Amino acid sequence: MAVSLSILGTYFYMQAHCSPELMDSLSWLPLASLVAFFMFYGLGYNGIPFIILGELFPLRYRGICGSLSGGVNRLFAFIVVITFPLMQDSFGTYGCFWSYSACCFLSVFCVFFLLPETKGKSLEDIEKLFGSSVAVEAVEQGF
Repeated sequence: MAVSLSILGTYFYMQAHCSPELMDSLSWLPLASLVAFFMFYGLGYNGIPFIILGELFPLRYRGICGSLSGGVNRLFAFIVVITFPLMQDSFGTYGCFWSYSACCFLSVFCVFFLLPETKGKSLEDIEKLFGSSVAVEAVEQGF
């Protein structure tokens, strides 16, 4: 995902700084980058928040915490959509896509280093691994 966003940002940078003849030969690049982004997003990060919900929250809180997590996920998607024109005006189209790419690169490291491996572990072991989370404590206290 990050690579396809970097390529898309580079295309828009070149569009602003290169000759039209060169850009005509690369007119396929934005579509190919977007297709790659959506393909890899659908295969990877689209499902991660919903996959780990079953492991992250205890059984008795999965319903409410799953709803809250899904809502927060959609809220951040809305924030990305709303802030795109502002970022585009501030950084340019290429800067906007490069900043999204940087966020994707950072998220890879966060998932790799901060999200523990749960393969082959029972739900009880996973609950012990995560311990008492802030979300579970908030639900227990009635928000």
